[in-house]
Amino acid sequence: MATGTQKAVRLLKCFCGCSEMTEDEVRRIYRLSTQETLNDTRAAKIFRKFLEQDRCGDKKEIENYLDIYELCNNYLKESCLTYDQLTALVEMELKYYLEKKVNLYIMMLEEKQKPDIHIHEVERDLKRIQADYRSEIEASDDYKNYKQAILNKLKRGT
Repeated sequence: MATGTQKAVRLLKCFCGCSEMTEDEVRRIYRLSTQETLNDTRAAKIFRKFLEQDRCGDKKEIENYLDIYELCNNYLKESCLTYDQLTALVEMELKYYLEKKVNLYIMMLEEKQKPDIHIHEVERDLKRIQADYRSEIEASDDYKNYKQAILNKLKRGT
């Protein structure tokens, strides 16, 4: 006669304390590359919460980089981009050489008096912006501290 046996699952608290995650989920998130972390909705949310927990006042520069990366990710899912969308990206204080590229598309829209631009025209530059900011995030102490904090959670089991 077989009885139902259940293995206890160890749960770990999220950085914000709002949810609990299985140890397997924490391990999965720890193993993600920087790009995978930024493209994984749950992992990116946890990274953002980690950044917010240390913040006093204004956003850190790394949070702005994350915002830019995520905005480009959202734009890449669109079929067309509008003048307002491109302007919003420029207003996020892109690096000069990246801002210059986006401004060229804005000028194209103004000159041709078009309401939008097809994503295939700007896709390469949006991906370039993402790559640039992904590298900045990966090289940051904040990202290294985030990865270390995940590892510490696994070691402590909290």
